Amino acid sequence: MLFRSEVKTDAEGRKRPWIDRKRDHLATLSGAPVEAVAVILADKLHNLTAIEYDLALGRDVWSTFHADRDQVLWYYRATLEACRRDDPRLERLSASCSEILARVSG
Repeated sequence: MLFRSEVKTDAEGRKRPWIDRKRDHLATLSGAPVEAVAVILADKLHNLTAIEYDLALGRDVWSTFHADRDQVLWYYRATLEACRRDDPRLERLSASCSEILARVSG
């Protein structure tokens, strides 16, 4: 099964709005295989770690996104919730993401 993380352009090749892309991506997560969820969580862990690092250095992190801070944090929270599985193989990844998200949200 091919799992696509996000469809960035519409049928005419125009870039789709950020919120539409993220909502569509979230909708696909419920049916994603555990292996894909692990990759998604690992990617989010990397991204959150980079955000935390940049914030610690005093960098203006939030201006680099195509959405405001609240929307970006909403997306990370929603992604972690959508990736929640009753699978012990994902527990550490999920917990690490949640811990860093709590710190960068504060």
